[in-house]
Amino acid sequence: MHKIFLSILIGFICTPLASCDNSTGSVQKLDHNITLNNGERWEANTATTEGVQNMIAMMQSFNEPDNIEAFTQLSTNLKSEFSLIFKNCTMTGEAHNQLHNFLIPIKDSFAVLSSSDLPKCQEGYYSLLSHLQEYPVYFK
Repeated sequence: MHKIFLSILIGFICTPLASCDNSTGSVQKLDHNITLNNGERWEANTATTEGVQNMIAMMQSFNEPDNIEAFTQLSTNLKSEFSLIFKNCTMTGEAHNQLHNFLIPIKDSFAVLSSSDLPKCQEGYYSLLSHLQEYPVYFK
């Protein structure tokens, strides 16, 4: 299990990341991973922080780890909250880029959670929860 988690974590770190352009809705590739702002956390807008907190709450209240349909519903609910984060994104500059470095791996995890493979869903759940809980390391 630890090897699988490590593999998923490395996949998140090494996956090319993207950033959105709210004016055009386009996605641009970024060539770097999430970093701190000269050793400090980035300032995030309230809607983003609330959205991430809502996603964490959904994950923590999930209580059907042996139900494949429940994972699909969880993925749907998380996608909805995730969409609100993008819709309400008012951040700019490097803070905005770093936020998207944090968010893109979350987007990629939705397919894992809605998989028809229960062990894959379970592993994806723990990986996503761990990733979401890293938010306060990088953002305030």
